[in-house]
Amino acid sequence: MSLPNLIRWGGLAAVLGGGLFIIADLVTLAFAVQEAPGVVLFRRVLRSVAGVLLLLGLGGLYARQSEVLGVLGLLGFLGAFFGIALAQQNPVWAALLSNLGFVLFGAACLVAKVYPRAAVIMLIVGVLLSAVVNALVVSSGAFAGSLRFVWVAMVVDIIFEAAIVWLGISLFTSEGLEAQQRPQS
Repeated sequence: MSLPNLIRWGGLAAVLGGGLFIIADLVTLAFAVQEAPGVVLFRRVLRSVAGVLLLLGLGGLYARQSEVLGVLGLLGFLGAFFGIALAQQNPVWAALLSNLGFVLFGAACLVAKVYPRAAVIMLIVGVLLSAVVNALVVSSGAFAGSLRFVWVAMVVDIIFEAAIVWLGISLFTSEGLEAQQRPQS
């Protein structure tokens, strides 16, 4: 399988990972009042599978434009990648690392102009909103038990995850991939 095809399949992984995260968030919203053990286990398994797919998808999203992203894009990719990978170990630091990584990655993507601008802006906005929500939870436990806050947090997460799905679709459908396949003169 050629490298451009592997990169395209990374787009499908991003779509599936983002989609599974959205489903997990919708399950959280549907069962926010009662935390039945089966629902908690289902959500954890779903989020774990989605995390692995997101790592694969992020690799494809980065590889597609690695030559034009520069150091900022590499640092963003590494921060987002390791933040996601470490999420099971230390959620607070992993979330901070991931949020910073995605903001840097998004900024580099805006400069590179490979993916749809609106999708990249949606990614950055979703990550920044998620960072604010995470900061409120960490700094003040007062919001953690609020059903309204759970709804806000899930909607913010869905914005970010929808951006990942959009970027993955863009990559998988080879939007702009032809430029990478052309020989450079």
